[in-house]
Amino acid sequence: DTQYSHSACGKGGEEMIFLNNLFGGGPGSGGGDIVDYVNGNITVTLPTTEFIHGDTFNTSGAEVIYTAPDGTETDVTSAASFSPSNGSTLNIDGQNTVRVSYTPSGKSTIYTTALITVAPIPESLTIILHDSGMRVNESISYKGAIVKALMSDRTEKDVSGETLVWSPLEGTVQDNDGTITVHCSYTENGETATGTAEMVVTDRILTGITMELGKTQYYYGDNLDTTNTVVTARYDDNTTASVKSKCEFTPENRTELTTHGTQSVVCSYTEN
Repeated sequence: DTQYSHSACGKGGEEMIFLNNLFGGGPGSGGGDIVDYVNGNITVTLPTTEFIHGDTFNTSGAEVIYTAPDGTETDVTSAASFSPSNGSTLNIDGQNTVRVSYTPSGKSTIYTTALITVAPIPESLTIILHDSGMRVNESISYKGAIVKALMSDRTEKDVSGETLVWSPLEGTVQDNDGTITVHCSYTENGETATGTAEMVVTDRILTGITMELGKTQYYYGDNLDTTNTVVTARYDDNTTASVKSKCEFTPENRTELTTHGTQSVVCSYTEN
């Protein structure tokens, strides 16, 4: 957008044409460094350029200076307009552009810009415990736990090595069996996010399993059938339990058998 003016130079009827940029800007403000000789120029100084997600943009303390074409400077803060406006909630993380405008009397509106930074905050936590099972009368340990924070800029941040607050506290002795809910919280930029995970406390420890296949004779091309297979878990207190429904088989059930001869079926079971 430009504006032009012309005047006779008085010599030979020659004319000079002046093209002027209407969108001036002061040094370091994001605008141009040259004063617009038709409308003048403005510069802006913000009291702070560092914000946190959810902060309110406050123009209190900002200063907008208008430089007229003749070089005269005037504080026009009260007559200037800001975008985002005063009182706006800052919820776009990263670098943001603040646009400032002012209309001198009888002239076109002039603009300048300034940059602000909005820091993200944590919104939620994902917790993966290194050991989600423990025995009655053992102490809780969070060593090796992986904790990731979902930030307001939609990025995921590994905060495992940061300061975390756990409940129950590290070292707490569990004297009853059952499932307990573990809580973890993490604070960044004044905002706290929380997450939970489950830990199983048991009075017996799995020591092994045995498997009896329900079918061991197949023809080439048949499908493996684990329907009648029995898997028994053994524990350190000499008790047993049937756990076949929670086992994984390799090859998987219903896998087509296309190799002749004796083959192995591997069964695996995880508890606590």
